[in-house]
Amino acid sequence: MKVLILVRRFVNFRGDADEHDFNSNNLIFENIQKINKNLFIKFDVINNFRNYVDWKPNFIIFLGFDHLNVKIQKTFAFSKSIIWAKSNNFLSEKKYDGFTSNLFLIFDSCFFKKNLKKKYKKKYFYLPTAIHVNYKSSFLNLFLNYCFSFYKKKKLKIVDLVFSGSPRFNRSDFYRQKLIKTLLERNIKILICAPKKLWLKSIFEYKTHYNKNLFFSSDNNWADKETYSKSKFILDLPWLDTIIDDLEKKHDPQFALGWNIFRAGFHGANIITYKCKMNKTLGLNNNNVNFYKKNISNISDLANEIITIINSYNSIRAKTKRKLIKDLFKKKHIYLERWNKIFYTIFNLEKKIYKKNKN
Repeated sequence: MKVLILVRRFVNFRGDADEHDFNSNNLIFENIQKINKNLFIKFDVINNFRNYVDWKPNFIIFLGFDHLNVKIQKTFAFSKSIIWAKSNNFLSEKKYDGFTSNLFLIFDSCFFKKNLKKKYKKKYFYLPTAIHVNYKSSFLNLFLNYCFSFYKKKKLKIVDLVFSGSPRFNRSDFYRQKLIKTLLERNIKILICAPKKLWLKSIFEYKTHYNKNLFFSSDNNWADKETYSKSKFILDLPWLDTIIDDLEKKHDPQFALGWNIFRAGFHGANIITYKCKMNKTLGLNNNNVNFYKKNISNISDLANEIITIINSYNSIRAKTKRKLIKDLFKKKHIYLERWNKIFYTIFNLEKKIYKKNKN
């Protein structure tokens, strides 16, 4: 069986939770082919699709949605096409009905789906993103981590809470800035792992008196393995930049999962996150994470709940949660498992079609 996998952009070293990471994906496909001797995989960016017309693959898998996917599907009319992407981009638009109808399978990394047409339900699967086990950081990142490791350890001993994330510029509610400000003013010491300039140029205003409670990562970067595993608490805020009116009305974050939860889980963090179906579907529960129930409709109430969790810190309980969450993510939420699921689904469906045609 010949499978052509086309990724919408070439990316390396952006992060261990990036589904597009070229080098990490190449390693996964090499490992899968070693186990499945009758499976032949070619992996490339979509702009190079013409190089594979004569190869005549049995299947084309689009990793990420791009308008060019429509043209490629028509060019490879003899191949069955599959997609793994945030499918809200094309499922909700009528102009892509033809493209969607011709898909053999749809793997959707969006938890949110509205009015999924009945004819698509049998070929539709929810498949969130994950984490790369064998991800290799760039030399620059490794060098910076080494240079700032002393300062990092020092800060982690001081702070109550670590937040790894951007200020979410696309959101008009500025909920992240408001929540961090409220926590600072209630004497919670916070380490923000992100480029400092992103936060300083956002609407992030607080009294300078509380500077003593705010720290930024010394390497000006996102949290790394050591930060996740050694911090007292990691805060996860699942309200993303994508604004879906149906969700925003209820202050519901359940559009899609961000990278932070996968990185925090895989590296064994003591996580504080929102109690919702999207998170529980991942396997998160009261035994492996600390849930808050308030949403961002009332920042003050949410801050109070987070502070209560912080004040109830217990090192033995934290150690147990770290182990349980790390075991869960290493077993169920790695990209190798995601791709195994995709190929298993393809093989299974092909067998059913073959048996049906034979009868």
